[in-house]
Amino acid sequence: MDIPVATLSILHITVGASALVAPSFTAAFFGLVPEPGSILVTRLFGSRDLALGLALYRAFRSTSSRPRPPVASPGVRVPRILSEAQKGALWIANLVNGIDVLSSLVCYFEGNIGVAGLLWGGPGAAFLLGLGLLGLRD
Repeated sequence: MDIPVATLSILHITVGASALVAPSFTAAFFGLVPEPGSILVTRLFGSRDLALGLALYRAFRSTSSRPRPPVASPGVRVPRILSEAQKGALWIANLVNGIDVLSSLVCYFEGNIGVAGLLWGGPGAAFLLGLGLLGLRD
């Protein structure tokens, strides 16, 4: 598993577990006021992110995405070969993170979140999207 995909997986697992175990803390971290009704939504977000991170981990842990380079070819770049499961996991992660970027902007302009929510939610999701796009490159 290369660094962008490993980082993407670990961050989704960490944020997901945090939202499930400590939803009030996670909501406050994103600049939201934790209310009884928002605890459920935070936990739903947590289960989604945890499942996404575990799916990425599973897809990339089980098979190598880099074939062994030939012994007699020093300095030759060997292209990565992603399985369909690996590509699918990355495309789903990219879709989710892209929607999260747009959702952060929409919520900010609707007045549903403040600057803290925008600054943690939008760029955080954009960073995860960037990691996912790096994971898809050859």
